[in-house]
Amino acid sequence: MKSVLIYETTNQENPFESSNSFAFKNWKGLPSIVKFSPSGSYIACATSHGEFVVFSLDGSSEFYCQTSKKLKICGFIWGTNEKELIYTDIKGNLGSVEVIFGSLKAVEEKKSLPITPVRKPMVADDDDDDDDNAISISKLKAEVGFAMTEDGDTFTGKRMASSRNEVDVDDILAMVNEDEIETESVVSVKREASKTSLPEKSIQAPFQPGSTPVHLNDRYMIYNYIGYVRSQEFEDSIIDIAFHDVTVHHNIHMSNTYGHTMADLSEQCCILGAEKSGETPGKVVVLQLNSWDQHQEWSVDFVDEEPVCVATGENFAAVAMDTNLIRLFTVTGVQRGLLTAPGRVVCASARGNKLFIVFHMALGVKDDSALGFCIAEIPFNFVPPFWCEPPQPLPLKPGSVLQWIGFSDDSNPVIMDSTGVVNILYRNSWIPIFETRRKLSNKGDNYFIVGISEREQNIRAILCKGSRYPAAHITPVVQLIGWQMPLCDMDTDKGVQEEALLRWSLVEQLVPQDCREATEAVKKIREGLMKLFALSTAADRDTRAYSVASLMNTAHQVQLAAKYALRTQHRKLADKLHQLANQKLDEEAQAELETLTTEQDSSIAEEVTPVRRSIAENPLST
Repeated sequence: MKSVLIYETTNQENPFESSNSFAFKNWKGLPSIVKFSPSGSYIACATSHGEFVVFSLDGSSEFYCQTSKKLKICGFIWGTNEKELIYTDIKGNLGSVEVIFGSLKAVEEKKSLPITPVRKPMVADDDDDDDDNAISISKLKAEVGFAMTEDGDTFTGKRMASSRNEVDVDDILAMVNEDEIETESVVSVKREASKTSLPEKSIQAPFQPGSTPVHLNDRYMIYNYIGYVRSQEFEDSIIDIAFHDVTVHHNIHMSNTYGHTMADLSEQCCILGAEKSGETPGKVVVLQLNSWDQHQEWSVDFVDEEPVCVATGENFAAVAMDTNLIRLFTVTGVQRGLLTAPGRVVCASARGNKLFIVFHMALGVKDDSALGFCIAEIPFNFVPPFWCEPPQPLPLKPGSVLQWIGFSDDSNPVIMDSTGVVNILYRNSWIPIFETRRKLSNKGDNYFIVGISEREQNIRAILCKGSRYPAAHITPVVQLIGWQMPLCDMDTDKGVQEEALLRWSLVEQLVPQDCREATEAVKKIREGLMKLFALSTAADRDTRAYSVASLMNTAHQVQLAAKYALRTQHRKLADKLHQLANQKLDEEAQAELETLTTEQDSSIAEEVTPVRRSIAENPLST
């Protein structure tokens, strides 16, 4: 028979001797939780079958009941008057049981509801606030969505008892059995729980790449590879436009009449943008640098929307709006197209005929950002639709935000996050080429990127001491930082050679194949493979050396590696390399034969085509 044993903690002579025990023969489940009442006069026990058994310590009375769902009780507390037990089961249901002593008949508990988060501590309905176990049933019902009548009773759409002391069992049973009322209550409580438990998350605000914060009185509206646009807000609001190469255009000094806060600069034009301010609409002003007539400026007002960032390329100007709309203009002011971003625009950059757009795709997990990007190619003519790659996720380090976007000198998209990691886009993959933190000794210092060159393998950046942005009141010094891909074991010769080999391989794919740098990259790749092969043989890693030799493109390189292996007394490796060289010779001969066959077919087709054309023109002459 299942029973509850009580031990006295003050009994030091026989600590394992129970002072009292209570047993109940009708228990169906195993006892799981036991609690004393606040006064210490009663003890309540819950079981795994949803049962409650309450005993008085003097043994004069007992009480038993079983919940309707018959689920395991995972927690319960006593009410303030010791006449009620509030419980939860393993399904998350919240309910209460009224304790009626002197009866062993099962009493149906009050309607159970799914539990909801309680933000404030519950207090008793009466004025007894000093009791630690005090709980307010009315506030508990209000938390889960039940309204109260004028008499203080719970309103559920059914007639309730007129007084709290009266228990209308018929109404309670009817309320439990009505599936519609229960379903509606559960749905409403779940909706309320989802509203209250949804965490608030802030997303990255739109910004202009290459600019400094708007709240500064002296700031850069844009600083890029062409020049810079500086805004000064002191006695007069003025804008200075300067160029790194004075042959592009002379410097421009103008007043900031419209309160421009964003700008972009190219060799064709300078675009300025102003947000909406009160009743003043948003505005975009474009200054044409190569105009040969007397009108060198045009502007557009936006009444129902406002610009969030601007960008200008070789033959177009783009304005990203707060309505996720990208408006495209020619440099001379003709509207030439519209694009809709898949999410809220964060920033945009342009170079040549390419437009790089970054937007929010979703809410990130915890402190992460869920950004996406797409690249559109804007043609020189008015032929819509503009070619645009499918949106793809933008890679950022966990907990970081986007710091800068732009294009390299060969028009490849580049990004940098707030941790200083620089990534370049090759086909559909983002490859990290540099970590600025590795070059900085002080944690408060940062690099402000101006441009990136694949051919020179460097990053043009401004070193900001103790800040993320350069000071605009002094002329900044642009530094050249060499690429260094974040590989492991960079303090060893093997790691250095692997980084150089991987970097030159990336450069070969990024630059045009007919340029001088592409030829130099092929040469550096061959040298890097031979150096890595030599390091592997010096460490007696013949298998690794063979895998390095298999990366060599020509049979001549493999034969040189085989000679080096013989010279260093690695005969087994040399034999395998000779076999590999013969295999590559066969592949080269087969490729040459296929090329020759293709050229012969092309020449025969070129000779036959004029004859066929003459026969078609003069069929009777044959």
